[in-house]
Amino acid sequence: MSKVLYISYDGMTDPLGQSQVLPYLVGLTQKGHQFTLLSFEKKERFEKEKKIIEDIVNKAGIKWVPLKFTTKPPLLSKLYDAVRMRFAAVI
Repeated sequence: MSKVLYISYDGMTDPLGQSQVLPYLVGLTQKGHQFTLLSFEKKERFEKEKKIIEDIVNKAGIKWVPLKFTTKPPLLSKLYDAVRMRFAAVI
């Protein structure tokens, strides 16, 4: 069994997160791996889809740490997200 930190700049409430990332992690969890999932969530989708994702990760035993995806100011927001990602990953 391994413990894995999976970081995705795509949100789990985004179509890519739901169609590819989550099934992959759920499948590996069923094989005995433990995941902590850090993802950046867009506000509108997060508010709408949060419960669905929580149900999936809770059922699979995945620890989900959703972070707010920032967009403003355009260039600095990416740097800000990277700093928050690193901080969240270390804790």
